[in-house]
Amino acid sequence: MQQSPHQLSPTTVHKANKELVRCVALTRIIYGDGHWRLGQAFANLAHSYLILRALPAQAIEHGESARRTMMTGICTPPATPEDKKEILGTLVTIYYTLGHVFLVLFLDCPTSKESYLSLQKAERFMEELRELDERVIMGLKISQKDIIIALGRVCLQQNKLDSATSYFEKAIYAIISVEGDMAPELINLYQKIAQSEQLKKNHEQAIGYLLQAHSICVALHKKFSVEAAQTGLFLGKAYAATGEQQHLEAAEMYFTESLTAYQAVLGVKDSLTLTAIEEFSKWLVHVGKKQFGLACRLLLWVMASTASSLHAP
Repeated sequence: MQQSPHQLSPTTVHKANKELVRCVALTRIIYGDGHWRLGQAFANLAHSYLILRALPAQAIEHGESARRTMMTGICTPPATPEDKKEILGTLVTIYYTLGHVFLVLFLDCPTSKESYLSLQKAERFMEELRELDERVIMGLKISQKDIIIALGRVCLQQNKLDSATSYFEKAIYAIISVEGDMAPELINLYQKIAQSEQLKKNHEQAIGYLLQAHSICVALHKKFSVEAAQTGLFLGKAYAATGEQQHLEAAEMYFTESLTAYQAVLGVKDSLTLTAIEEFSKWLVHVGKKQFGLACRLLLWVMASTASSLHAP
């Protein structure tokens, strides 16, 4: 089974990155500066800096080097069908890396647009490669699902909510069809699609997606876990956002469950626990006088815990 990048040791990551740097140098010696093979080496290095080392500046630098090299290196027709497949795979890596790094590093609208255009190019090259030989897709560093999720995120960032929902739905379907409906990756996707639905004021749909995320969290991480506490807090806020009397009980239940889980796992002084208390308290104040006393007690608890933390050695 292939390891996730997050499971690799720092030593392994550093060694892999060092080998990719050497590969760029050797490829330049063998093929020269204008060959697509050099672009491929730069693309692999850029992707490594983004995914393995989380160094976006370096990823951009080498990704742009890869893009410039490919623009000059593919002016002549590929020598073989296999070369064409490798070129297309390299273009997928380049434009996914650039699109993804702009997405996570910058939040301004012009760069968000650049991210979207890069990811669209990655999607187009992926489709072209699929038409040539679908088996090649399986060997790529980047999957169709990765591109779809990134496109969903950038659409959400640009407030293109219908497009964001559509991309997230495609990603969810792709994951369920391969890994089943309890895959851990679904948790974040359900949260993202719920965020999109909330922005469209589709509260019931958002709650439905968050219930699915919470169900997976509880099954995979147990009820008393940070993950379940987080999804529980999202649910409490989602029920509260409806502003409907019929959802008051559910909102209070999930706020309480979330707070209890945070306390059990992290303790009362942890910042996540205090945030949950603050969110719960604000809602209690908002819903009316009956809850005002409990809200005051919770807020006093927050202030006391914060003061205690500040004076702790």
